[in-house]
Amino acid sequence: MAAAGGPVAVLAMGENVGVRYAAHVALGELQSDFVPEAVPYAVLTPQGGDPGSFPLCIMLDDGGGSRQTLVDCGSLFEDWWSDGSLAPMVLASPSAGMSYYLEDAAAAVRWDAFIAESFVDRLRATCDVHSDRSSTVITGMSMGGYGALVMR
Repeated sequence: MAAAGGPVAVLAMGENVGVRYAAHVALGELQSDFVPEAVPYAVLTPQGGDPGSFPLCIMLDDGGGSRQTLVDCGSLFEDWWSDGSLAPMVLASPSAGMSYYLEDAAAAVRWDAFIAESFVDRLRATCDVHSDRSSTVITGMSMGGYGALVMR
């Protein structure tokens, strides 16, 4: 996440063309004070290229989507990383159900804090990702796109 008008992740594409990447899948759950129950999530990590840390892309699902969507797209990311059309990065997706990533003070639900604090902290602690803000991006489609836009 970047300040308004500031840079987000700068990803160099095409640098490792010819390297065949595989996507390592990890599944987990994260309990946080910002949401009432543990949130399942999936992480795809590129395997096969240069060792080192990667940018982090958090993908928020559409309504009814889940972490399984990211898992099901693993072969697409392997192809895109391998042909150089997408820079290798760690991708992570929480399962948010039909929450619309909305804040609900009465129900003690703070999706923005869960994603930006608890989830990012967990990923930085357990995945080989860059720790700077400029190497972290949040994206989504439909409900997830809305969630990405309203994150503070």
